[in-house]
Amino acid sequence: MWTATTIGWFDAVRDRDVKGGMIIKARCKEDIWNVYRQFAAGYNGKKGKGRRYKMGRPVSNKQWDYRWGIKMPRRTWAQIVYRLAMRIDYSLFKGAVNAQPDQHNKHSAYLTIWSTMLRVQHAEEAEREGITTQPYFNTWASAWDREIDYANDRFDAPPPVATKTIKSVCNEREYRELESQLLSNNNERKQ
Repeated sequence: MWTATTIGWFDAVRDRDVKGGMIIKARCKEDIWNVYRQFAAGYNGKKGKGRRYKMGRPVSNKQWDYRWGIKMPRRTWAQIVYRLAMRIDYSLFKGAVNAQPDQHNKHSAYLTIWSTMLRVQHAEEAEREGITTQPYFNTWASAWDREIDYANDRFDAPPPVATKTIKSVCNEREYRELESQLLSNNNERKQ
């Protein structure tokens, strides 16, 4: 299970060697240490107030698909996710992540995920409605703005890898017509 939080990005999987165990994986060192510092029973640092849970210490291995991991019981992970959910005090996740000094480097990655899932949403809607062309971004001007940002390299490093762009979906004439339509819609909204 992928879990995106303001303290890190995690991939939670069952531990094949321990009944009822989980391995929580992270690509970034700071993410896995955030879990440990804030929730581990044996950690006595200044961060992390409240209930403490049993878990192993974070470990690293360059050979793993996710560089960092930590083992804990399934119930512990469920309680940690619950506590993280109860901390939500923001209305825009990507903005809350960007405000965290140790997490702002994930902004473009989360934006790429957001954009990719928007494409999935639009494709599903098109399929359900019997539309043969892919109407990405013809109903939401901010999505268009995000694509323009990507095309003009206005994202923080590393740049996201697009799975599909507007130019790959439309031919040049359709692209110009769509751009004109979106810009006029955007101008109408501003007035």
